[in-house]
Amino acid sequence: MIQSNQLRTGDIILEGKIQSFYEHGVHVGFGKCFTFYQINPIPLTEEILLKAGFRKTARPNHIAIKMRSVMMVLLYPKTMGPWQESFCWVYDEYQFTELKYVHQLQNLFNCLSDQELEINI
Repeated sequence: MIQSNQLRTGDIILEGKIQSFYEHGVHVGFGKCFTFYQINPIPLTEEILLKAGFRKTARPNHIAIKMRSVMMVLLYPKTMGPWQESFCWVYDEYQFTELKYVHQLQNLFNCLSDQELEINI
């Protein structure tokens, strides 16, 4: 289950792209509604990142996308150590955010750039 406070309109979940919210769930268009207990996140993969416009960098285990005038760089799983299970955005020497799902990446991208991350899944 995904918590309602982790989602925004436009987020992509396994059931579709969120069009709107109602008291107990989401509407994904075409008359399809799901409760928060019924929806599932989409795991973040290299294939999805490439479809979203990310590109591999010259540095091993790094993948990046341009956000306005800066680059958003993610580290591949296990880059920082065997405990790292998912992609990570490192924003300080000892500070990072793990990104396991597509909607988490979309929300972080929006917070950092004030733009929507378009993904064709």
